[in-house]
Amino acid sequence: MSCTPELRAELIAEAKNLCGRCRRRFRERWLSVSRIVPGSAGGPYTAWNSHIACGDGTRGCHGWIEANPAAAEREVCQCGCGRPLRVAGEIRRGVFYGADDAYRGVVAQALAEALDAGGN
Repeated sequence: MSCTPELRAELIAEAKNLCGRCRRRFRERWLSVSRIVPGSAGGPYTAWNSHIACGDGTRGCHGWIEANPAAAEREVCQCGCGRPLRVAGEIRRGVFYGADDAYRGVVAQALAEALDAGGN
């Protein structure tokens, strides 16, 4: 599964073309969507589980997040959302399993809002 062009454009617009880690401004083509709970752990491409980072999964800040997940857990996204760059854990059947209780609440709230809105 990949990020939809609509979600990517929405996240970049909200971030004002600023990387969530280094806070430098980039052209849209140099920005990518990084998931807080990675796809390999069940993390979906959604607004609540994503942030914008420069580079891609191997270069730039996005590459750094992928290569240094433990260090990324200790850093907070610089966009003002207050979410960590990475969270250790996984999402299975809509439930977050991990040590970060605050993020468990974020996942639960986002899933409840999606259900209320008729999403899946």
